[in-house]
Amino acid sequence: MADHAETVGSIILVGSPNVGKTTIFRKLCKKNIQLVIPKDSSVELSYGNVLLNGRSYKVIDIPGISSLFANSEEELIVRELILHEKNNFIVQVIDAKNLKRDLILSCELIELGKPMILVLNMMDEALLKGIIIDEKAIRDMLGIDVVLTIGNEGEGIHELKKHLIYPRISENLITYPDYIENGIARIQDLPHSNGYLNRAFALQLLVKNSSMYEFITKKHLKENELLQVDRIIESEIKTNNNNLELDIIQQRVLKAIEIEDSSIKYLPVKKSSLLEKFGNYSYTTLSGIPILLSIMTLLYLFVGKFGAEFLADFIQFNILQSYLVPCAETILKVIPSQFVYDAFLGTYGMISMGLVAGIGIVFPIICTFFFAFSILEDSGYLSRVGILLNAIFNKMGLNGKAALPLFLGFSCVTMASLSTRALDTKKERIITILLLWLCVPCSAQLSIYAAILASISFSAVLIIIGVIAFQLIFVGFLAGMLIPGDKSELFMEIHPIRMPNIKYTLSKTVSRLRCFLKEVIPLFLVASFALFILDEMKILKYIELAGKPLVTGLLGLPPRITEVFMIGFIRREAGAAFFKTIADTEHLSEIQIIVALVVMTLFVPCFTSILLVVKEYGMKIACGISAFVIGYALIIGIVLNKVLNLVYR
Repeated sequence: MADHAETVGSIILVGSPNVGKTTIFRKLCKKNIQLVIPKDSSVELSYGNVLLNGRSYKVIDIPGISSLFANSEEELIVRELILHEKNNFIVQVIDAKNLKRDLILSCELIELGKPMILVLNMMDEALLKGIIIDEKAIRDMLGIDVVLTIGNEGEGIHELKKHLIYPRISENLITYPDYIENGIARIQDLPHSNGYLNRAFALQLLVKNSSMYEFITKKHLKENELLQVDRIIESEIKTNNNNLELDIIQQRVLKAIEIEDSSIKYLPVKKSSLLEKFGNYSYTTLSGIPILLSIMTLLYLFVGKFGAEFLADFIQFNILQSYLVPCAETILKVIPSQFVYDAFLGTYGMISMGLVAGIGIVFPIICTFFFAFSILEDSGYLSRVGILLNAIFNKMGLNGKAALPLFLGFSCVTMASLSTRALDTKKERIITILLLWLCVPCSAQLSIYAAILASISFSAVLIIIGVIAFQLIFVGFLAGMLIPGDKSELFMEIHPIRMPNIKYTLSKTVSRLRCFLKEVIPLFLVASFALFILDEMKILKYIELAGKPLVTGLLGLPPRITEVFMIGFIRREAGAAFFKTIADTEHLSEIQIIVALVVMTLFVPCFTSILLVVKEYGMKIACGISAFVIGYALIIGIVLNKVLNLVYR
């Protein structure tokens, strides 16, 4: 019924990272959930519907944020949703164990003047820590409804749905110092071209938030009104000689502390649980490095062995080769055209190469990788990796915060390149993109590599990992010295270690797979057809001949590797999948596999990553990084080929 009812409004789930928003979202919507990635963005948005009192509401689950008016990609998209969606209201999900931190965001959201509900989630974990919360005290102080939930168990969801029918707009706003209140009143009293200017917007004008300044002036202010706002800001700052932004934040912090002190009691707690002990051990060097290596080994066994060998072989040979290919052959025999037959089932056929590579190789590998990565993501472990590796990253002009984009790169380098916006300085962002492009294979590429690595000796695997890891450290160290700019200090929240909910991990994996396959399978078909046309026109032979001195002479690889580089430039995993077919059919030597995998990893990333960096940082930086990465990858490949041929002999 909810699927067919007319949508009358939007519910936007907001909260800090790792507070259980997605769990609440899935308990509310249950089915028909869609994962959407906005154009030119790495941010994942989940959409669903919930039926309340006979009316259907769109529910939007957005990424975790710490402030609505910061300028990271997540905050910009959340802000757009909240400000542009009509008839929307906010459900802020809070980790009941970290009340003060999340209440600072509550104070900010309330000033938007929108209907709002506060959800105190993870109450079971709070009770284990001896935290008793008086939700009525919070409700009275904030002026909005407060609901206690245990998201994983669905407890409190029914109560939340009841409050969602008639959410309240808070009138309990923070009182700022007189000079700030005076500035807010003077801005709000101005005649506006587009209705009432709310308190949150007036505050952003006062502190001269650059991105919000542009939005507000376009929507609400004419040029003469903007000049009046500038005079108000100037007079308030000059008269009071204070830091407006610092005073605003300070008042919000004080309000959050006041609410926490009035609503929380602490009981004696038991000894630390095994999960807490694991969390503590995982970011100290002595125990953290073995834990990290163990997790990476398990990831390799699950993705590389189970996904890339067992599942891939089963799908490729027991399903595709046994049923799909024979069925296609039967159908194509009816069409008396060798050209059509080769287009589908030839060497570069859309079925024999495109579908077999996309579904038979990439799909099972990506499936296992996304599942494993979702577990690491939901467990809270990844933030500890940043702290663990902070000392190493400091030598590269970075801090441990850069570990998160680098780990994201193992999911998607384009997405990870976008996530570098969260880093504090331009120097850190450029170095991280350089290392992402040079040393980090994306999930699909890495997963296919895992299948290839399983066919060579352990010593060869160690050589590949060692060479790439050395480039990461060496190039990072040089870049840290040579690229001008400052390095910021590490301030990172450590999320609690928790046991992931397998049901929601599976659901998230399926959503990501659906989104990934919609984009990738058509690309595999187009890429295989493009290769087929190039082969029919004999252009491939000319390209192979042009690249032969480099590919076969200096790198010691077969001529068809040129095709892998071409396709890999369009899409990394497509190049990796085509390389696997070459490795399986042409019986490459161990030296050739080592050199090829190293060069393909170090080689420039897919075209979308380059376009994104052009958009974010300009043509000069994108071309500079691309030229360095291509040249460096080929030089390392040439040197590695020469050294290995000497050593192996």
